[in-house]
Amino acid sequence: MLQKGAALGAHIFFDDQDIHTEPASAVVPADTVPYRDGDNPKE
Repeated sequence: MLQKGAALGAHIFFDDQDIHTEPASAVVPADTVPYRDGDNPKE
């Protein structure tokens, strides 16, 4: 079974949570993008 990280075919991966960037870094370069206090992407 192909893992979804490899299936994306990304050249680099960005996310705001370490729980997502750490596993992705085994497949492609990955980094965590910080966000400002008070920013709520769910609003």
